[in-house]
Amino acid sequence: MVKVSVIIPVYNNEEYLSEALDSVISQTLTDIEIICINDGSTDKSPKILSEYSSNDSRFIVINQENQGSAKSRNKALDIAPGDYIAFLDADDRYIDKMSLELMYDAGTENGAGLVSANLKFLTQKRELIDKYPCDLIPSEEKPKRGESNREYLTLEEVRTLMDVECKDVRVKRLFLFSCFTG
Repeated sequence: MVKVSVIIPVYNNEEYLSEALDSVISQTLTDIEIICINDGSTDKSPKILSEYSSNDSRFIVINQENQGSAKSRNKALDIAPGDYIAFLDADDRYIDKMSLELMYDAGTENGAGLVSANLKFLTQKRELIDKYPCDLIPSEEKPKRGESNREYLTLEEVRTLMDVECKDVRVKRLFLFSCFTG
């Protein structure tokens, strides 16, 4: 029985793809299936996917012409057998080897349709940043004085953080499969 189907759309991600795939196959939850949709990559991504799938039977690789990540995810949903669905971008990774297991256990123990955990920021050098809050709120939306003692970043600071200093954001999230099937 597949507990979690991990869906990874891939488009020209050869630089980080192995890191992403290694973070999935090293998860302590082993009852998973890893569905990679090669979305018309022209770099070495297809070769990397082929190597991983030939060494691990949990991989399913589907090749298609470039249609975008949303259509890639939908194509994977059509064949995903897992009780839960996890989406991971090809340049992301699971920081903790127990991420999927902890989220799966939390979901099943609480009958949750959605399980979401903290996210972390990585610099372009792939270093973790712990000094920024997880829920960045542009200063234009911050509460009025006295409502909160939290510090917020300005909208420009958020853009700078996301576009320049950080390569991307790591999000851990599981969805119950029935969320997609009605």
